[in-house]
Amino acid sequence: MKKFTLAEALRYGWDTALKNIGFLIAVVIVGWVIPNIPSALSTAVAKYSTLLSVIFTLLGMLISFIIQIGMIKIALKIYDNQIPDFGDLFNHTRLFFKFLIGSMVYFAMVFGGMILLIVPGIILAIKYQFMVYFIVDQEMSPMEALRRSGEITEGIKWDLFALDLALMGINMMAAVFTCGLGILVTAPMTMMAMAYVYRRLTGPAQPEQMVSVPPAIG
Repeated sequence: MKKFTLAEALRYGWDTALKNIGFLIAVVIVGWVIPNIPSALSTAVAKYSTLLSVIFTLLGMLISFIIQIGMIKIALKIYDNQIPDFGDLFNHTRLFFKFLIGSMVYFAMVFGGMILLIVPGIILAIKYQFMVYFIVDQEMSPMEALRRSGEITEGIKWDLFALDLALMGINMMAAVFTCGLGILVTAPMTMMAMAYVYRRLTGPAQPEQMVSVPPAIG
């Protein structure tokens, strides 16, 4: 049985993002700026030291993964009617290696599917897209998270495909028609829509969590 609709997910994502827009915009900006500082330094020192350039590149990747973990944690906290803070962006470094390994496995599977035939790659991307959520939310091992993501997406891949396409389209239009500024709103919307769907698929959730919008942060 389908456990969510596209309209529900988009509406929840939009309403919740607007309720918490100040905090979430700040999170998105921090999540973009901080990892790009080492990347900029890497470019700046590249002609002087290859070693330093590589170090700054790796540092930027490390910070980016840590912030991705934090963004998922923040979105889930808001859905659960908990109050997140900026510390959540960096407070879960213990999950870094699980998240890194899981992300590498996911990328390898999807990339391999894309090389063989495009359709298998898309199916694998949809089937296992919640693997990192299980790692962050329940601190599962990458293989266990992979298995659970496969279970909760069984039978609803078309619904998830429609959701992914819709969110991708919304973000692309926001980037094109607002010179990128619209991403500051659509990125939080995407975060909250995906958190909503993950919680619905991993239920049972409290009824009030399923239908109500959490109060604004701050």
